[in-house]
Amino acid sequence: MPIFDEAILRRAGAKFFTKLDARHGYWSLVLDKESSQLKTFNTPYGRYKFKRMSFGLISAQDEFQRRMEEAFEGIQAFSVIVDDIIISGKIIEEKDVNVRSALIRARKEGVKLNLQKCVFKCNNIPYFGHVISEYGIHPDQQKVRALREMQTPNTKDELQTELGMMNYLARYISNLSSINQPLRDLVKQRQFKWEQQHDTSFTHIKE
Repeated sequence: MPIFDEAILRRAGAKFFTKLDARHGYWSLVLDKESSQLKTFNTPYGRYKFKRMSFGLISAQDEFQRRMEEAFEGIQAFSVIVDDIIISGKIIEEKDVNVRSALIRARKEGVKLNLQKCVFKCNNIPYFGHVISEYGIHPDQQKVRALREMQTPNTKDELQTELGMMNYLARYISNLSSINQPLRDLVKQRQFKWEQQHDTSFTHIKE
């Protein structure tokens, strides 16, 4: 699987962006006979088997990523992470040529797109919790708002979830590992006891 940093490196210098969303991603992958047999399940009406990739398989995401990269191989200024496809260009005409090439390839390869989630001809674009523009990357304000509105956790599970949200925006929070140290230490404790040091850390991060 590619990581977000790899995807944005390919966008260096770009000023115009389009994002395409692959619809029913896994279902576009046809299973061979042997794999289909392994996906057999019982119902009150008899036994059935999947003919296409289903959710829940350990290898599904990696296989879908591989197929998507193969389908769009050679398209300029193009990157894909699972079902999110981003296409860019330094000038609008360049970007439009790349988008047209991607759409033609999608039709040829049978990749269905979700029009409601596609975004065309933008100067900035949301991508995996971040916003990409010609000026670099910025945090998605929806993610920032969610972090600021987090409630004080009452259990370890709630705290772990909120730590995950903090880590998602770690690149924008200076010295996060030092600030959230008391919270990470609390997760390791047998007893969940919220104290002043935890509240101070929690508030500092939200601010």
